[in-house]
Amino acid sequence: AAPGAAPSAAPAAAARQNADKVPAYLKRRQAEAAEERRLDAQPRPVVAPPGYRRVPEAERLGTLDVLAQRRAEAEAKLRLLPMRIETPAQRRREKEAQEQLANLERLVDMFNNVHVFVPADAEPLASRGAPADVAPA
Repeated sequence: AAPGAAPSAAPAAAARQNADKVPAYLKRRQAEAAEERRLDAQPRPVVAPPGYRRVPEAERLGTLDVLAQRRAEAEAKLRLLPMRIETPAQRRREKEAQEQLANLERLVDMFNNVHVFVPADAEPLASRGAPADVAPA
């Protein structure tokens, strides 16, 4: 090419072709981001915290049945109290029955979750009769 002549169109055409291409490092980063999104979308296995165990579904449902029975008993105790609470003993029994009912409701709420964890050394509540004064973990 002669000096002072118009620049060749070849470098400009090559630059336009490269403008449409995505650099390899960006393609790699896009693929990594897509893989991360795919992995985040997958359900993660539920693992019990150290010292706890996951309650199997059959045990969870059995416990809910026992808790429903205990709740009915606690409500019956509360209904058996007189309409007018006058003596300290009646007040104490009413308070105990209300606390027992509140504790049972917390336990029912806890066992209504799909994943329930209890201490590893805890016995199944359904097999031991679920004492009403068991505190939720």
